[in-house]
Amino acid sequence: MFYKHKRVNPGMTIETLAVAGILFVAAVFNGPASADICRLNLLPPQIDVKTYEGSVTINTGHSSSQLAAKIGSHGRLSRNAGWVTRGLTKTSLESQIEVGVQIRQLSKNRFCIGLQKVSARIGYDQFKVYVARDLVPGSCEYRTTLDHEQAHVAIYKDQLRQFSSRFEQRLQRVAAGLRPVLVKSEKSGPAYFLQKFNIEFKQVFKQLSRETDSRQSRLDTPDNYRREQALCPVRSQRNN
Repeated sequence: MFYKHKRVNPGMTIETLAVAGILFVAAVFNGPASADICRLNLLPPQIDVKTYEGSVTINTGHSSSQLAAKIGSHGRLSRNAGWVTRGLTKTSLESQIEVGVQIRQLSKNRFCIGLQKVSARIGYDQFKVYVARDLVPGSCEYRTTLDHEQAHVAIYKDQLRQFSSRFEQRLQRVAAGLRPVLVKSEKSGPAYFLQKFNIEFKQVFKQLSRETDSRQSRLDTPDNYRREQALCPVRSQRNN
Protein backbone atom coordinates (compact mmCIF):
# COMPACT_ATOMS: atom_id res chain seq x y z
CA MET A 1 0.00 0.00 0.00
CA PHE A 2 1.33 3.39 -0.97
CA TYR A 3 -0.26 6.81 -0.80
CA LYS A 4 0.72 10.13 -2.34
CA HIS A 5 -1.09 13.43 -2.69
CA LYS A 6 -0.36 15.45 -5.81
CA ARG A 7 -1.85 18.87 -6.49
CA VAL A 8 -2.72 19.81 -10.05
CA ASN A 9 -2.82 23.51 -10.76
CA PRO A 10 -5.82 24.52 -12.90
CA GLY A 11 -5.43 26.46 -16.13
CA MET A 12 -7.11 29.58 -17.47
CA THR A 13 -10.60 29.50 -18.98
CA ILE A 14 -12.68 32.23 -20.59
CA GLU A 15 -15.60 32.31 -18.17
CA THR A 16 -13.65 31.21 -15.14
CA LEU A 17 -10.38 32.74 -14.09
CA ALA A 18 -8.38 29.99 -12.44
CA VAL A 19 -5.12 31.09 -10.84
CA ALA A 20 -2.84 29.13 -8.54
CA GLY A 21 -3.31 31.21 -5.42
CA ILE A 22 -0.18 29.78 -3.88
CA LEU A 23 1.93 31.36 -6.64
CA PHE A 24 0.30 34.79 -6.68
CA VAL A 25 0.02 37.43 -3.98
CA ALA A 26 -3.14 39.43 -4.51
CA ALA A 27 -3.08 43.19 -4.03
CA VAL A 28 -6.36 43.69 -2.19
CA PHE A 29 -7.65 46.95 -0.72
CA ASN A 30 -9.41 46.32 2.60
CA GLY A 31 -11.38 48.62 4.85
CA PRO A 32 -14.79 50.34 5.15
CA ALA A 33 -14.07 52.72 2.27
CA SER A 34 -13.36 49.92 -0.18
CA ALA A 35 -16.48 48.06 0.99
CA ASP A 36 -18.60 51.11 0.12
CA ILE A 37 -17.00 51.43 -3.32
CA CYS A 38 -16.95 47.74 -4.23
CA ARG A 39 -20.60 46.72 -4.51
CA LEU A 40 -21.93 44.03 -6.84
CA ASN A 41 -25.32 42.41 -7.29
CA LEU A 42 -24.35 38.84 -6.52
CA LEU A 43 -26.33 35.71 -5.78
CA PRO A 44 -24.88 33.22 -3.27
CA PRO A 45 -21.88 31.51 -4.90
CA GLN A 46 -22.51 28.18 -6.61
CA ILE A 47 -20.55 25.30 -5.10
CA ASP A 48 -19.70 22.36 -7.34
CA VAL A 49 -17.63 19.42 -6.05
CA LYS A 50 -17.00 16.39 -8.23
CA THR A 51 -15.04 13.25 -7.35
CA TYR A 52 -13.60 10.73 -9.77
CA GLU A 53 -12.12 7.27 -9.37
CA GLY A 54 -9.41 6.19 -11.75
CA SER A 55 -9.15 2.90 -13.55
CA VAL A 56 -7.46 -0.14 -12.01
CA THR A 57 -4.58 -1.84 -13.80
CA ILE A 58 -2.98 -5.10 -12.70
CA ASN A 59 0.74 -5.64 -13.29
CA THR A 60 2.42 -9.03 -12.86
CA GLY A 61 5.80 -8.14 -14.31
CA HIS A 62 7.78 -7.61 -11.12
CA SER A 63 9.43 -10.02 -8.70
CA SER A 64 8.85 -9.93 -4.96
CA SER A 65 12.20 -8.22 -4.39
CA GLN A 66 11.39 -5.57 -7.00
CA LEU A 67 8.05 -4.87 -5.33
CA ALA A 68 9.80 -4.56 -1.97
CA ALA A 69 12.11 -1.97 -3.52
CA LYS A 70 9.11 -0.05 -4.85
CA ILE A 71 7.61 0.13 -1.37
CA GLY A 72 10.80 1.54 0.14
CA SER A 73 10.46 2.72 3.73
CA HIS A 74 6.72 2.00 3.69
CA GLY A 75 7.48 -1.72 3.76
CA ARG A 76 9.86 -1.63 6.71
CA LEU A 77 7.40 -3.33 9.08
CA SER A 78 6.72 -6.35 6.87
CA ARG A 79 10.38 -6.78 5.86
CA ASN A 80 11.64 -6.59 9.43
CA ALA A 81 9.07 -9.21 10.42
CA GLY A 82 10.37 -11.52 7.71
CA TRP A 83 7.44 -11.19 5.32
CA VAL A 84 7.92 -11.40 1.53
CA THR A 85 6.24 -8.69 -0.56
CA ARG A 86 3.68 -10.36 -2.82
CA GLY A 87 1.55 -7.36 -3.77
CA LEU A 88 1.51 -3.59 -3.88
CA THR A 89 -0.98 -0.83 -4.69
CA LYS A 90 0.10 2.65 -5.80
CA THR A 91 -2.10 5.65 -6.50
CA SER A 92 -2.09 9.43 -6.51
CA LEU A 93 -4.77 11.74 -5.15
CA GLU A 94 -5.29 14.86 -7.27
CA SER A 95 -7.23 18.05 -6.68
CA GLN A 96 -8.18 21.09 -8.72
CA ILE A 97 -10.01 24.25 -7.67
CA GLU A 98 -11.35 26.96 -9.96
CA VAL A 99 -13.32 30.09 -9.18
CA GLY A 100 -15.74 32.06 -11.33
CA VAL A 101 -15.95 35.78 -10.62
CA GLN A 102 -17.87 38.91 -11.57
CA ILE A 103 -15.65 41.86 -12.46
CA ARG A 104 -16.49 45.56 -12.53
CA GLN A 105 -13.74 47.95 -13.54
CA LEU A 106 -13.83 51.22 -11.57
CA SER A 107 -10.76 52.88 -13.07
CA LYS A 108 -7.53 51.97 -14.84
CA ASN A 109 -6.03 50.01 -11.93
CA ARG A 110 -9.05 49.45 -9.71
CA PHE A 111 -11.37 46.48 -10.11
CA CYS A 112 -14.25 45.30 -7.99
CA ILE A 113 -14.37 41.49 -8.04
CA GLY A 114 -16.93 39.20 -6.46
CA LEU A 115 -17.15 35.43 -6.17
CA GLN A 116 -19.80 33.71 -8.31
CA LYS A 117 -18.81 30.04 -8.39
CA VAL A 118 -16.36 27.55 -6.93
CA SER A 119 -15.62 24.28 -8.73
CA ALA A 120 -13.49 21.51 -7.29
CA ARG A 121 -12.45 18.14 -8.65
CA ILE A 122 -10.93 15.53 -6.35
CA GLY A 123 -9.96 12.01 -7.24
CA TYR A 124 -7.47 9.34 -8.18
CA ASP A 125 -5.85 9.30 -11.61
CA GLN A 126 -5.45 5.51 -11.54
CA PHE A 127 -4.76 2.56 -9.28
CA LYS A 128 -1.72 0.44 -10.11
CA VAL A 129 -2.03 -2.99 -8.53
CA TYR A 130 1.08 -5.17 -8.59
CA VAL A 131 1.10 -8.93 -7.99
CA ALA A 132 4.47 -10.66 -7.81
CA ARG A 133 5.27 -12.55 -11.00
CA ASP A 134 6.37 -15.68 -9.10
CA LEU A 135 2.75 -16.30 -8.07
CA VAL A 136 0.90 -18.62 -10.41
CA PRO A 137 -2.18 -16.89 -11.91
CA GLY A 138 -5.32 -18.54 -10.60
CA SER A 139 -3.55 -20.10 -7.63
CA CYS A 140 -4.71 -19.58 -4.06
CA GLU A 141 -1.78 -17.28 -3.23
CA TYR A 142 -2.39 -15.24 -6.36
CA ARG A 143 -6.09 -14.80 -5.54
CA THR A 144 -5.53 -13.88 -1.88
CA THR A 145 -2.80 -11.39 -2.84
CA LEU A 146 -5.02 -9.79 -5.46
CA ASP A 147 -7.94 -9.70 -3.03
CA HIS A 148 -5.74 -7.97 -0.45
CA GLU A 149 -4.67 -5.27 -2.92
CA GLN A 150 -8.23 -4.80 -4.16
CA ALA A 151 -9.25 -4.25 -0.55
CA HIS A 152 -6.75 -1.38 -0.45
CA VAL A 153 -8.31 0.08 -3.61
CA ALA A 154 -11.79 -0.23 -2.08
CA ILE A 155 -10.65 1.74 0.99
CA TYR A 156 -9.27 4.55 -1.16
CA LYS A 157 -12.56 4.80 -3.06
CA ASP A 158 -14.72 4.57 0.04
CA GLN A 159 -12.75 7.28 1.84
CA LEU A 160 -13.06 9.57 -1.19
CA ARG A 161 -16.83 9.12 -1.26
CA GLN A 162 -17.12 9.80 2.46
CA PHE A 163 -15.04 12.97 2.23
CA SER A 164 -16.88 14.42 -0.76
CA SER A 165 -19.46 16.07 1.51
CA ARG A 166 -16.72 17.38 3.83
CA PHE A 167 -15.01 19.12 0.94
CA GLU A 168 -18.30 20.64 -0.17
CA GLN A 169 -19.20 21.82 3.33
CA ARG A 170 -15.80 23.42 3.78
CA LEU A 171 -16.10 25.26 0.47
CA GLN A 172 -19.57 26.49 1.41
CA ARG A 173 -18.31 27.76 4.75
CA VAL A 174 -15.42 29.66 3.17
CA ALA A 175 -17.54 31.07 0.34
CA ALA A 176 -20.14 32.37 2.80
CA GLY A 177 -17.51 34.62 4.41
CA LEU A 178 -16.00 36.08 1.24
CA ARG A 179 -17.15 39.54 0.18
CA PRO A 180 -16.31 41.40 -3.05
CA VAL A 181 -12.80 42.82 -3.03
CA LEU A 182 -11.17 45.90 -4.53
CA VAL A 183 -7.97 45.00 -6.39
CA LYS A 184 -5.38 46.49 -8.74
CA SER A 185 -5.70 43.88 -11.52
CA GLU A 186 -8.28 41.41 -12.81
CA LYS A 187 -6.12 38.43 -11.83
CA SER A 188 -5.65 39.56 -8.25
CA GLY A 189 -9.25 38.89 -7.26
CA PRO A 190 -9.39 35.23 -8.34
CA ALA A 191 -5.96 34.66 -6.78
CA TYR A 192 -7.21 36.13 -3.49
CA PHE A 193 -10.27 33.85 -3.44
CA LEU A 194 -8.26 30.76 -4.41
CA GLN A 195 -5.77 31.40 -1.65
CA LYS A 196 -8.59 31.37 0.90
CA PHE A 197 -9.99 28.10 -0.46
CA ASN A 198 -6.57 26.43 -0.70
CA ILE A 199 -5.89 27.02 2.99
CA GLU A 200 -9.10 25.27 4.01
CA PHE A 201 -8.74 22.54 1.39
CA LYS A 202 -5.35 21.54 2.75
CA GLN A 203 -6.89 20.89 6.16
CA VAL A 204 -9.49 18.51 4.72
CA PHE A 205 -6.82 16.75 2.67
CA LYS A 206 -4.78 16.16 5.81
CA GLN A 207 -7.82 14.65 7.50
CA LEU A 208 -8.48 12.44 4.47
CA SER A 209 -4.85 11.32 4.41
CA ARG A 210 -4.76 10.49 8.12
CA GLU A 211 -8.01 8.55 8.12
CA THR A 212 -7.18 6.69 4.92
CA ASP A 213 -3.72 5.72 6.17
CA SER A 214 -5.25 4.51 9.43
CA ARG A 215 -7.71 2.23 7.64
CA GLN A 216 -5.04 0.97 5.24
CA SER A 217 -2.65 0.14 8.05
CA ARG A 218 -5.21 -2.18 9.62
CA LEU A 219 -4.91 -4.39 6.54
CA ASP A 220 -1.13 -4.52 6.69
CA THR A 221 -0.58 -6.14 10.07
CA PRO A 222 1.24 -9.39 10.94
CA ASP A 223 -2.00 -10.90 12.26
CA ASN A 224 -3.85 -10.17 9.02
CA TYR A 225 -0.94 -11.48 6.95
CA ARG A 226 -1.07 -14.74 8.95
CA ARG A 227 -4.81 -15.06 8.40
CA GLU A 228 -4.38 -14.61 4.65
CA GLN A 229 -1.43 -17.00 4.57
CA ALA A 230 -3.50 -19.65 6.38
CA LEU A 231 -6.01 -19.57 3.52
CA CYS A 232 -3.38 -21.15 1.27
CA PRO A 233 -1.74 -24.11 3.07
CA VAL A 234 -0.37 -25.43 -0.24
CA ARG A 235 2.22 -23.11 -1.79
CA SER A 236 2.44 -22.70 -5.54
CA GLN A 237 5.27 -20.80 -7.15
CA ARG A 238 6.46 -20.67 -10.72
CA ASN A 239 10.05 -20.51 -11.79
CA ASN A 240 11.36 -17.27 -13.35
